[in-house]
Amino acid sequence: MKRLGWEPRSVLESKSDLWKQPGMLTLTVDPKKFTSSGQSYDLVTQGNFVGRLMSLLGITVYVWVLEFQKSGYPHWHIMFDGWIDVQDNLTEKKA
Repeated sequence: MKRLGWEPRSVLESKSDLWKQPGMLTLTVDPKKFTSSGQSYDLVTQGNFVGRLMSLLGITVYVWVLEFQKSGYPHWHIMFDGWIDVQDNLTEKKA
């Protein structure tokens, strides 16, 4: 796979001073759960997974970058402004 000449995660991190309380998440998919990398990409993007996750966590200011691993499977780097306690947020929403 050809590299773009820059690393999206590095670009996001270089802008962290623009955020009041910067945070970063990296989301990957489990290849065992999908029949192809394209299927995983379609499911996450068409279902607006990143937007729904940020909403669930109470984050309104964020930006994400998509990268593909050597295997062809996608992963997302998400930079957001704010503090989240993932365990508390997900536990509260399930109840």
